Amino acid sequence: MTEWIKCSEELPLNHECVLMSYNELVMEGEFANGKFYHISSCAYIKGYCRCDEQEGITHWMPLPEPPREND
Repeated sequence: MTEWIKCSEELPLNHECVLMSYNELVMEGEFANGKFYHISSCAYIKGYCRCDEQEGITHWMPLPEPPREND
């Protein structure tokens, strides 16, 4: 399992979808152009997110692989 990564130590790749955390909340989002965005509040198209920046993110991790049909 992937561990949480501190934003002060490493940031995601540009346009990477991630899990992000702040104040004990976890949400899915995208890191784009140096900022974190909360996907569920966006008009979202892959690689472009039209919403406000999600401030205060302290940790992130890559999204897990989706389950396979045979699992």
